[in-house]
Amino acid sequence: EHSLSSDSSSLRIGCPDTWNPKMFYDKIKASFAESHPDVRINVDCGKLSDLIIALKSDKLDIVLTHDFYSPTLYGIESELLGSTGCGLIYSRETFGEVTDITDFRDSCFLLYDNDIQKKLENVIREICRDKFTPTIRINGQMANTLFSVACGEGVMLFSDWDSVISNSTYGYFPLDMRMPVRIIYPAENRTPLVDTVIKELPSLFA
Repeated sequence: EHSLSSDSSSLRIGCPDTWNPKMFYDKIKASFAESHPDVRINVDCGKLSDLIIALKSDKLDIVLTHDFYSPTLYGIESELLGSTGCGLIYSRETFGEVTDITDFRDSCFLLYDNDIQKKLENVIREICRDKFTPTIRINGQMANTLFSVACGEGVMLFSDWDSVISNSTYGYFPLDMRMPVRIIYPAENRTPLVDTVIKELPSLFA
């Protein structure tokens, strides 16, 4: 829980548990300290499927997420917040210096989230199109998958907002593509604060 001042209201934000808070939270906090000094910001992190459940059960006000998975559930709406860069993490020890995506031709592209498997597979195939046909494998939990990458057993797709790319164990190969970020919110029964935030955040991250 992060309090900006004595609160008269609060905003409950959900986001992926892989994100680096400095990429978005500091910007929101600074903006709110100026325009909404009495609002407290609470941030909950987790898997997108769990965040959607919390949103639908009124435990969160909004969810920020990459546009890998756009919910089509009844009662939920979304809009574009902005976009981030993205790239592939790999074992520095195994690969050394990577100069082209074809350096990963013989590697597995590892996934850990079954909820967005199909969307991620399509992204990976598009990245490798006209170069080679990628081998894609679901590898269980994220911690196990990151361990496999550290051991040189595969590579993973992450965005510039993900904290793992600053880990010195991994190299990071930027890709020539952008990853959309969306704000997800209830279609009805929103508070005036949430309506204001939905209008303000896209311009903040434009």
